[in-house]
Amino acid sequence: MLQSMDALAARCSTMSEDEFCRRYGPFLLVVDGPEDDSTERRYETETAMPVLDISAGSLSQVTVCVVERADDEPARDTTVYTVGRTLNNDIVLDHVSVSKRHAYIEEDAGAGRFWLVDAHSANGTVVDNRDPLAPEQPRLVQPGTTITFGASVKAVFHTPSSMYAYLVAH
Repeated sequence: MLQSMDALAARCSTMSEDEFCRRYGPFLLVVDGPEDDSTERRYETETAMPVLDISAGSLSQVTVCVVERADDEPARDTTVYTVGRTLNNDIVLDHVSVSKRHAYIEEDAGAGRFWLVDAHSANGTVVDNRDPLAPEQPRLVQPGTTITFGASVKAVFHTPSSMYAYLVAH
């Protein structure tokens, strides 16, 4: 599910940190659009997303990808969350340089860690502007990790706790 940052901030103001973490777990991706604005994009949100640096601009111009849980939804059996261009992914990034099933994020719930894995994508996945990930080779991600999916879709990884702390502070 995609939400504008200002909508998420409004919800945060009415919830405790525990409620926020239960609702918006296990992770959130703050997403910036592709650098090439000539490419048509389709997002299920009311705002565009031209700003990645969430400290620099209006919160309404940033989009957050959320694996949102309903209040009565039971815990997921799986700890693997897919990222890709098509609607059958947990996180949908509708851009031509993102593969149908581009990558996945594995949660190690017992250790509280997350691993990003490229799923043999055509245009690669880059973490913290380093070399592209080798397919099927997990890389640890933590709050603040920058991820580039495909040629130009950039995101910042957050846990619900780190996002809540940011929203409360701003």
